[in-house]
Amino acid sequence: MLAASVCGKITLYGMQVSEEQGVPYHYHNRCPQPYSARDTAEWLMFRRFVHAGVATFKEPCIEECHDGKDRCDECREQHPETYGAAAIAEGQQVWDRGAMPPYCLARQMMLDQERKHTAGGGEAYTKEQRDKALAEINAKMAPPAVLKKLSRRAGGGGRGGHTAV
Repeated sequence: MLAASVCGKITLYGMQVSEEQGVPYHYHNRCPQPYSARDTAEWLMFRRFVHAGVATFKEPCIEECHDGKDRCDECREQHPETYGAAAIAEGQQVWDRGAMPPYCLARQMMLDQERKHTAGGGEAYTKEQRDKALAEINAKMAPPAVLKKLSRRAGGGGRGGHTAV
């Protein structure tokens, strides 16, 4: 709203919200993100800005990709400069240069599990189902009790004020 009162032109970038729409959720965070109710609320607000003429989307196909896979695929075919194989490969090379942080692994595993579930005809997970799946995955990935004790002791300073891990 502040931008609308100060700027003569507002251009919105990066309004695709999931890997399924062709781009990472965050440019700065390699962790995969599930789509949530907050994302829907933000999307509806920004789409209203565009329809009211207050802002424009920079990338093509934003609305089509939010409307559904078929419309998204059709629009992308018409914009190879943004979504063609060469453009995607170039973007993927940049993205692949940075490693995914370790804390993202459980989230990726949960999203893979959800994709398999929906591919088999199941519904997308609810927030509660995602939380439960993440808790189960994290429990399986937790370090053995001995390492947990060492980690706690190291955080407390260990012997003689030195930390040993």
